Amino acid sequence: GLHPTVLDDLGLVPAVARFAREHAQLYGIAVNVDTSHLGTERLPPAVETTLYRILQEAMTNVVKHAAAEMVEIRLRREGSVAEMIVRDDGEGMGLSAEPGEATPGRLGLLGIRERADLLQGTVAIDSLPGRGTAITVRIPLAPEAADDAGRREVGESQPEEQ
Repeated sequence: GLHPTVLDDLGLVPAVARFAREHAQLYGIAVNVDTSHLGTERLPPAVETTLYRILQEAMTNVVKHAAAEMVEIRLRREGSVAEMIVRDDGEGMGLSAEPGEATPGRLGLLGIRERADLLQGTVAIDSLPGRGTAITVRIPLAPEAADDAGRREVGESQPEEQ
């Protein structure tokens, strides 16, 4: 489930749609997916994989902590940036620490930040107690950044300069 073949074979949109259906069935949470502003061209493989893994972590957090009834997943392309927003209607949280800090109980948020950082991306969290949480991830689509990060994520070393 970490990297389903549908992600490689068909792309991010079908992989996210399948993931959303499975979570809705397993956990009784309504999951709506909007990819209408993503376009038809596939994102670079490293970006697709990173967004998918971040979605997995965000949905794990929703299931474990949010007590949400509804989740909205929006994917869009804005110029040379891919954006994903995962918004729930759950309990929310009072964030007193930045999402990149290692805080007890917030390792999932740290993982989301680290994955985005690999591709020079950003993560913003908007959450208030009783009003749900929205995680917004923005990743630049510069091919060299995505290619370099993809190599790092799978454990390949960077080529040495000569």
